[in-house]
Amino acid sequence: MSLFDGMINKALPKLLTSAINSKLDNIGEVNDLNINIADKKMWGKLNLRGESDPLNFDIKFDVQKEHDRYILIIKDVFTSKIWLNNAFRTYAKDTRIPIPEEYNTYLKMIV
Repeated sequence: MSLFDGMINKALPKLLTSAINSKLDNIGEVNDLNINIADKKMWGKLNLRGESDPLNFDIKFDVQKEHDRYILIIKDVFTSKIWLNNAFRTYAKDTRIPIPEEYNTYLKMIV
């Protein structure tokens, strides 16, 4: 891993945690988010409202540029809940999520 990758791996989780939590306001909150850009993996904990134990997750992803937009593609998900892993693989594999344009500057550095 390069020095640059190491810096991105440390800075990006803070930025993404804030962005993700703004979307999960009524569902829960992501904590301890980690990212490895070289391996295209992220992992952490999701504290769901009404649940006493956090949901551990490990996500394999890809980022692609299509026209002038970046798309996050969720390739695989592993969580601490077997039923959720199976539901993802059955119904949501390769989910494509458009990334808001305000993150383009950061994405240009890693894609």
